[in-house]
Amino acid sequence: MSPEQAKGEAVDERTDLYAIGILLFELLERKRLFDSANDLATLEKVRQARLPDQALQKYPARLRAVVLKALQKNRIYRYPDAATFLQELQPLIADEHCETNAEELSEYLKNIFPGSAFKDTLAEDTFEPAAGYTHFPKTSWLLGSFLFLVALGFW
Repeated sequence: MSPEQAKGEAVDERTDLYAIGILLFELLERKRLFDSANDLATLEKVRQARLPDQALQKYPARLRAVVLKALQKNRIYRYPDAATFLQELQPLIADEHCETNAEELSEYLKNIFPGSAFKDTLAEDTFEPAAGYTHFPKTSWLLGSFLFLVALGFW
C-alpha cells in the first residue's frame, strides 16, 4: 500500500510501482518494511513512509537508488511508469550477472524442492527446502529480479 492509498487519496500506476518497491526492499532486506504491532500502527507507518535509517546499505548505490526512488513518499518523485522502472533495473541485473531465464529458474526450483511436481498452481502445496540446501546471497536478488521482470512483462 502506498502513502496516498493509506490516506484514501486517488491512486494510479505509481501506486503499483510503490508496491513493487516494497517487494524489492523486503526481498533484499529480508524483513517487512512497515511492520508494527497492529494494523493501525502499520497503516500509520505507511502514511508516513519513513524508511529505516540504514536501508539497503549493503547493496550497490545504483540498486539502492532505484529501490528508494520507487519508495518515494510523494508519487511525483517515483518512476512514472513500469517501463521506466524496468529500464533502470535491467542494467543493474546485467552488471551483477543476475540475468536468468525460465530454464535456469526451473532448475533452481527443482534443486530446492526435489521430488515435487510443479503444477499450474502452487497455492495448495507447501514446500520445505531440501536437506543440505545452501543459501547464496544473490539468490533472493536473482529470483526476485526474475519474478519482477516477468511481472512487469505481463503488466
